[in-house]
Amino acid sequence: MARAHNRIDIDVIYVSSEYIKGRTANDIATELGVSKKAILTRLKEVGVERRKQPTYPEVTYEVLQEMYTNQKLSTRDIAKKFGCSNKFICDRLSEFGIPKRKRVGDESFTEEERKAKWGKSRGEHNMWKGGVTGLNETLRYSTTGWRLSELKRGSFTCFVTGQRGGDLHVHHITPFHEIRDRALTEIGVEMRASIADYDDETMRSLRNKVAELHDQEEGFVLATHIHKLFHSLYGFKTTKEDLLEFKERYINGEFKLSS
Repeated sequence: MARAHNRIDIDVIYVSSEYIKGRTANDIATELGVSKKAILTRLKEVGVERRKQPTYPEVTYEVLQEMYTNQKLSTRDIAKKFGCSNKFICDRLSEFGIPKRKRVGDESFTEEERKAKWGKSRGEHNMWKGGVTGLNETLRYSTTGWRLSELKRGSFTCFVTGQRGGDLHVHHITPFHEIRDRALTEIGVEMRASIADYDDETMRSLRNKVAELHDQEEGFVLATHIHKLFHSLYGFKTTKEDLLEFKERYINGEFKLSS
């Protein structure tokens, strides 16, 4: 069947991989700046069946208020209890208007609770990413082109394990929050509490600056479980030398993990 001459160029390998991992067609479409229909069409063309979406009616406002707000369970723990995805719980929180925590840095945790949950105070914790989660998540959409370019440059192959395909991330040599802070500095904007505190023009400038700075960044393709292991051991303020050391340790069999 002939295809339209103005057909949008979409990386079907990336789209299929992300959809199979559990992301929605709408989420992927938003990231790539195309329509949901375009994503569903590509999935159908490569034989990926569309998922039937469970509704989980038991995940109500009252349940999430109790489990997430009062008991302070993580979204992942709640998702595990109901057998749904972490994203589904996050989406429900947004839908119900329940404020989301900022993980390690959220002020809803007392110092005692923070230490009990993570073992360290937020400033000491190696998973502390510099805060401002909402802004980070918004600006990460600006890195889509860079991430796709780095995945292709790395032949969709994990830099550490040498395994091609699967669930892949692109690792920043410069931590994302440092790139974010540099972007804020270069356009002359102060950090603000919420993305709602930035006007449209400022957010547009921020996104463009983050994308521009990423073009100067070297990225490394890593399997998701390898990426998580690396950061759990080395934290988020790392260097290229840290990654090379980690790779050598992994190849030498220091970590016993299933792929």
